[in-house]
Order: sequence, then structure tokens, then C-alpha cells
Amino acid sequence: MNLAPVPRWGGWLLFGLLALYLALLLPKLVWMDSDGLWVGHEHLWSDWPLHIAMLRRFSDCPPTSWLSQHPMVGGTPLHYPFFAAFSSGRRVRIGFSVPAALSLPMYIGFGLLLW
Repeated sequence: MNLAPVPRWGGWLLFGLLALYLALLLPKLVWMDSDGLWVGHEHLWSDWPLHIAMLRRFSDCPPTSWLSQHPMVGGTPLHYPFFAAFSSGRRVRIGFSVPAALSLPMYIGFGLLLW
């Protein structure tokens, strides 16, 4: 069975369509309005309170208290993978909104997957 090769432009077309899809989809996942922070689907809330609490800890607290206490379980240190919340918290600290700070890693991750 001999398959015809995919034209070179076919890969770019697929890349462009997926990028357009993600550009339209990702802004509908998390947004903020006058009523507060919203997400586009009920299952997105599974662990977002934890991630937003960690994000706020990294954006609002001094570095000495970042890992000393879990943001949702008092009296215990943070032992949860925190790099995404840390990087998003640093972006909030320099002026990003919470939805923008949370969305940027998704754009970067999906961009790397598409590449």
C-alpha cells in the first residue's frame, strides 16, 4: 500500500487551523468581569481554587513565606508542584490580570505542542 506524501503546505494549514482554534477557545476558559473570576466549564474548577490561592501567595506574600505554609491547609508547608502557580503569580505581581497570568502558560504549552 503506497500512501501519497502530504504536501508541505498541509502541515502549515493544520498548524494554522489548530492555532486559530486555540486562539478562539482559550480566552473562553478563564475570564474576569465586574462579578468576579469565571471559567468556561464546571470541570475547570476541580483544583483551580488551590492554584489561584498559590498564585496569590506568590504574588502578594514575601518570598520567605512562599513555601512555609500551604495556602489552603493551615499549619502545613506546601508540598505541591508549584512552578505554574509561581510563574503565574510573578506575572500577576508585574501587572498581569489573573486570567492573563493563568492563560499564558496554556498558550505557550499548546504552541510548543503544535510546533
